[in-house]
Amino acid sequence: MSKKSFILRIDEQTFAALEKWAADDFRSINGQLEWIIDKALKENSRNLTKKKVEEAKAAALIGAGFDAGFNVPGGAYDSVQFQNANHSIRVNDAFMKAVENDETFTTKAVRDNSAEHAE
Repeated sequence: MSKKSFILRIDEQTFAALEKWAADDFRSINGQLEWIIDKALKENSRNLTKKKVEEAKAAALIGAGFDAGFNVPGGAYDSVQFQNANHSIRVNDAFMKAVENDETFTTKAVRDNSAEHAE
């Protein structure tokens, strides 16, 4: 999907808040704006998500007799997108040292900065 470039004028205070929010969510500023806009469109029923379009394709294929199982070669879900996802995370050296030394490392939740313990 191609993306349309455009100029956005916002005041410095709003930009600073957006920049911090993006950093807190581990997104670029552009990525944060896309997320905000997509969420607003969905919440206001202005956007049929790509996932819903792909699920409708799968339903049509199943209705036409294709196998409904996942990971079935030639099945309904074999030709639709958004069925699997790989998520990447950033970790720092302190985390990797804790893993190497079989130690406990405490992370912070992105939304509220609360402690999350991992063993």
